[in-house]
This record gives sequence, structure tokens and C-alpha cells, in this order.
Amino acid sequence: MIDFVFLRPWWLVGAVTCFAAMFFLYQAAYSKSGWWDLMDQHIARSLIISKGSHRLVTPLNLLLALIGFSCIALAGPSTGKQLPDELRSKASVIILMANSDSMYAGDISPNRSRVAKQKLRALRSYLPESQFGLIAYDFSAHQVSPLTSDPKFLDFYLNPLEPKLMPDREQLTSGLHDALESAEGMLKNAHYPANIVIMADKLSVQDSDAIVAFGENQGVAIEVLAMGTEAGGALRFVDSSEVANGTDTQMELAPFEQLKAQDVAMLGVTQNEEDVQWIADKIKQSVAEANNSNPEFGARDSGYWLALLLMPICLLLFRKKSWMMSVSPWLLLASLSYVPAADAGTWETLWWSPDQLGQRALDQGDYEQAAALFEDPYRKGWSLYQLADYKAAEVYFRQLQTSESYFYLANSLVMQEKYKEALKFYGKSIELGGASEAVEKNLTVAKARLAASNKVNANARDVNDDGSAMLQVGVKGTVDNKPESNIDPLIYSEEELNAWLAKVKSSPEKLLKAKFELQSQEKMIDAL
Repeated sequence: MIDFVFLRPWWLVGAVTCFAAMFFLYQAAYSKSGWWDLMDQHIARSLIISKGSHRLVTPLNLLLALIGFSCIALAGPSTGKQLPDELRSKASVIILMANSDSMYAGDISPNRSRVAKQKLRALRSYLPESQFGLIAYDFSAHQVSPLTSDPKFLDFYLNPLEPKLMPDREQLTSGLHDALESAEGMLKNAHYPANIVIMADKLSVQDSDAIVAFGENQGVAIEVLAMGTEAGGALRFVDSSEVANGTDTQMELAPFEQLKAQDVAMLGVTQNEEDVQWIADKIKQSVAEANNSNPEFGARDSGYWLALLLMPICLLLFRKKSWMMSVSPWLLLASLSYVPAADAGTWETLWWSPDQLGQRALDQGDYEQAAALFEDPYRKGWSLYQLADYKAAEVYFRQLQTSESYFYLANSLVMQEKYKEALKFYGKSIELGGASEAVEKNLTVAKARLAASNKVNANARDVNDDGSAMLQVGVKGTVDNKPESNIDPLIYSEEELNAWLAKVKSSPEKLLKAKFELQSQEKMIDAL
């Protein structure tokens, strides 16, 4: 739900005054002549003009309407949040993909499994800046890829993923229930508003209840894509020896209909990308709702849209050719000229909030001006960070308690060589869901610099390279690329790396199969 607010409500006093004046002037026009009591109304409207016009569209009323609607625009109507560009339309998407033998069914061409992987790739193209994680499930659930923004990393494991890799060992809970538990762990590493996308060809009534309960308990949006048809189909692109005998490919529609009845977003798979577009739109909508409810972001001023209403009023006023149109441009010019040069920003502040002026300066690359204008502590601190004023940036980042603010606070402390304190805030960022590649890399850099500063690496071998540590600061950020020699005492020699790589003969397919088998065994042992 989007809250409607006025950022500068005192301007509404001017709007109410103008519209009240219009009402009283209109009422007063009828009382100026006694003929109104003697003549029919339709005749009086045409004949009585000597003591003032009773018409609503008069030059004075148009001017009052123009000023009134201008006051409403100046009041700053807002229906959403002003988001930093680096966070706009970004989501953390966790895919729960059914990977049982029935996914080989060819009722959707070429088969359900391959179509599911195609849909995932297509969804990623609709949300190119988002994180994606993948969990495959059959009798048990297994993480295929953690949340990552790197499409190559995800594809490395997605391409060889097949139902035949799953362990044939039933667990005490259903595979989907197990997958939801794994997704709960991945949510802690979600860097952006999270969404769960379930690609399933079979559901039980208990699975439907578990999905609804998970969405309510975790406060996360869930989209379900039904992968198949009610009639099912023959298994394709798999040897009969690699699947269970008598694999049932028919879909029971009742659990899917139950989900839809409980307001869970659910859609059947299509041969085109309409289903993917639908999921992407749902994700973008949930991201917008999550950002609008985030108190860290300030409200967006939408008053400028009222200019579309002011323009026709100006045209009507111009058509009247009244004295007001002759005088008003000079009054406007005089008011603009009255503003002293030193206070040129005063006029802009009537229309723009400080954060909007700061965002405009930021878009123009003027970080110094942006830092001076911003009131929002996150964006003010971020602007100071770009100016390399890490001490001042630290002050503003300390005012917030979010994953992003802790991340930049830790970065600012590292740049001031306060490594020990920085480690604490990197940890807080991770606790709040900021376990991104940048956070992990910066944490490693901070630990290495702390170790180097404390001289705890006396037993480490010397390395004759020019290794340098780069502090990752995210989108739009700058990096610290000053060389820091010998910060990684555990670096392998070329001979050691080659010897290790020579032992790795498994393909990604064999690696996944071994991983799934081991995890399944561990779960069985834990359940005993």
C-alpha cells in the first residue's frame, strides 16, 4: 500500500484560501442585483452583467485557480519513495525448482526440466541487476547456487542440472518443505528485497499450506509457476535406466488452485515468455512495495505533475486578454529579480526538497554540492564517501542501522585504518542480509590489513608479487586501488596450484551429484 502525504503541508493554506475566495466571489456575484429575485435564472445569466459577472470562468477566478493549484504543487504531494539509483529495481530472487523424474515429461516441449531452466534464464534477462539463487528439490532439497549477481557462476551449475542427479532417498518431510527451509537460510544473505519463485510440476495439499505459511511468516512475496499439464506426457531426453519405473507425470490441479484461492501468485507455464514477464512484473511490484515501506528512504515529490493541469488554465487566462495577463509576467519577473544572488537557491527550495536538490547534484557528478544539500544521512554520507572524506562520512553512516549503511561505515573505517572496528560493522552488515561478494571481499581485505598492522604474519612465507587490495564499494562507488603488498600470506605457488587442479577431474555434473548425495546422507543421519 502506497501512503499519500504532503511534504510541505503549509502550502495547502494558500490553496484553501484561493479556492475559498473563488467560492465567495461566485456567491457574491448573485447578491449584487435584486433582479435575480425577479427574473428566471436562465434569463438572468444572460442579461445581468452590469454589477459583476456570475460566471465561474472569469479572469479573476482563473488566476485564483492557477495560484491554488500551484500551492498544491508546492505542498509536495508524494505517493512513493526517492530511491538511490543503485538500489532501484533490484531484487534477491530465490528459485525453488522441482527436479524429480517427472520433470522429464515432454508435455511441454522439449521437456519440463529444460523449459524450467529456459524460464530461469529468461527471468534473469528481465532482472539483469538482481541476485539469483537456485535450490533443486525432489525427495530432498539441495542448494545448487547461492545468491549471486554473476550469471556465469549460476550457468556453470544450471546447465548440467538434471533430475537424474538427485539422490533416490526419501526424507521425513516433503522435498518442497525441505526447499523452503533452505530458502529461509538463503534469505539471510539477500542483499535486496527478496522473492521466492517456485517452479513445480507437483504439489500436495500440505505443500500448498506450507507455501502460504512460509510467505506469511517470512514476509516474502512468492510466485508459483506450474510446470506441466494435467494430462502429463512421455519422458523425453533420458534413458529408462536413469529414472524410476512407473514415473507419474500427471499434474493434480487442486493444490495449485488452492494456492490461487489463498491469494498466492500462481500461473501455468506458457510456450512464450508471457509467464516470465508476469513473474518479473510481480517481482518488481513487490520490490517497489518493500522499498516504499523502508523508512531509510525519503518521500519522492510528485508535485511537478500538476504542471499538466496548470498549462490549460494559463491558456484560458491568456485567451481572456485581461489586465491580469498583462501585469502577471512583470510581477513574476519582479519576484524572481528580488531574490539576491547569494540566496539564489531560496527560490528552488520552494519547489525542491533538499534531498531532491542533492540528488540532482549527484546525478550531475557534483558530489561536493550533493553532500552539502542532502539531509538524508545515507545519501549525505555516500556523497562524502565519494569525496574521500571518510571521517565525515562515518558520522552519517553511524546514524543508520541498515545493511548498506553498516557496509559503507565499515569501508570508511578501513580507509581510516580502523580495521578492528570495521570488522564489527562488516559482521553487522552480513547479519542484516548484506553477505554480497563485495562485503565478503572487503571483510577479507580488512582482516588482512589488520593482520599486517599487528605483524601476526611472521611465520608466513615471503611473496614476491605486487598484489594489491581493492576495496569494493558497489555500484557508482569508487575504489581504493593503492597497492598493499603481501597482504595474503597464504597465496599458493604456481606449482602448488597446478598440482591441485590436476586432481580435479570431476565435471560440474559429477560434482553436483556427489554434493547432493552427501547432503542427503547428512540429513538422514541428522534425522535419526
